[in-house]
Amino acid sequence: MALQIHYTKTHFSLTMLHNTTLSSNKVSALRGGLGTMLLHSNCISDKQCDSCFFSDECLVQRIMYSKFDIKPAYITTGESVGYILECENHKRNFQKGDLLEFDLILFGKSIIHFSQLLQALFSLGQSGLGANKAHFSISDIQNETGKNILCNGNIIMSNYQPHMLQSYVEHRLTEFPYASELSNVSLIFHSPTTIKYQGNIQQSFHIEAILNSIARRIEMLNYYEGKPISGKELIHNIPNVIKQSSYAEEVNRYSSRHKENIKLHGIIGDLLLSNVDFETLSLLLAGELIHIGKNTSFGFGRYTVVPQ
Repeated sequence: MALQIHYTKTHFSLTMLHNTTLSSNKVSALRGGLGTMLLHSNCISDKQCDSCFFSDECLVQRIMYSKFDIKPAYITTGESVGYILECENHKRNFQKGDLLEFDLILFGKSIIHFSQLLQALFSLGQSGLGANKAHFSISDIQNETGKNILCNGNIIMSNYQPHMLQSYVEHRLTEFPYASELSNVSLIFHSPTTIKYQGNIQQSFHIEAILNSIARRIEMLNYYEGKPISGKELIHNIPNVIKQSSYAEEVNRYSSRHKENIKLHGIIGDLLLSNVDFETLSLLLAGELIHIGKNTSFGFGRYTVVPQ
């Protein structure tokens, strides 16, 4: 029941229209640019969000800062739980014709806003991405199974199909031959991960903190869909950590909303687990898709589970 969470995952390919330089953090530029384009086309209050009479119904607020009809007590500020941008291309220099690829994952009520985000991306290509205003065209859009959403300049919405987190987990379980038995798996973290557990930001990987973060994120996504389902019951067993390696990474981003540079911190690395039962493996696989920890909308907290 807890994994009955709707999502879409869409792959975009952008073609650069001239030689340009982009920051190493593409997600921040994409997120900021999309937000700016959404404001340009929807805001009627000169971006004075705090004093805007219409803020509760604002499309930009609903997309960029997910609106909960009901929410857990621990959510006290705007949370960007409805979407994730994934782009781990750190290349700086692009030539005309080079591709920039990224993935967009939408959850729950945010799924319906795909068309608005697509229009914002088209506008961003004309306005320019990042500080150097890199112009681009959208050359390809594919769904999770590789079907074209963009075909000969037309959008095929029938190929934009929501799926369930449960289905994702079930599919991934088929790739683990010993899923029904106690087994060893590795977690490979691809993007910085920031987990606060028992009041402290984790400086290395702790499996209890990881499992708790997955369960909490599942709980938040259920609440976002209007279902007050607890995630605590999902944790049945704590695997053993055989070994791990981790290192700190700092990511710089510019907040166009606050007009300042912000440093985001996280850890990257891997860990080897033993004594992983079926329920725990299922939970870990769910975390692959939904990401864990803080700043998930910036692509933080992405990992993959690998059988050993």
